[in-house]
Amino acid sequence: MSWGKGITITIILFTGFILFLVITCVRQTDINLVSSDYYEQEIAYQQVINKMNNTTSLSAKPEIKTGADGTVWIDFSEMANHRSMSGDVLFFRPSDPKLDLRAHLSLDTNGRQEIAKDALQRGKWVCKINWQAEGKDYYIETPLIIQ
Repeated sequence: MSWGKGITITIILFTGFILFLVITCVRQTDINLVSSDYYEQEIAYQQVINKMNNTTSLSAKPEIKTGADGTVWIDFSEMANHRSMSGDVLFFRPSDPKLDLRAHLSLDTNGRQEIAKDALQRGKWVCKINWQAEGKDYYIETPLIIQ
């Protein structure tokens, strides 16, 4: 085989490979953005920063605990004002937004909330807690691995 034929075959194979990649990318339908309204959320992100600063100033912060049976606990028991709190919890699944779980913050008398083990699949989650207490807003994100 001559050099000319070898180079021509190489260019044709390379072009075919690039066309295959382009067609594969164009046909992809499951493009997962973190949020469909990310632009609006980015504009309002200063409010989240202020809430995170409020959380940093707390002497005790909420904890996310997992039990041996896989149950997840949100624990506000170390915080003195846990009875007057309201807010919501988002269990964010980075790999699949369809699995995200949103729940209203409803603490028991001990300042804890249980999330059933069946509600969260195994894998990486980010627990985002947004709450209000005594006229102030707070926000915390905690990574969580469910085994």
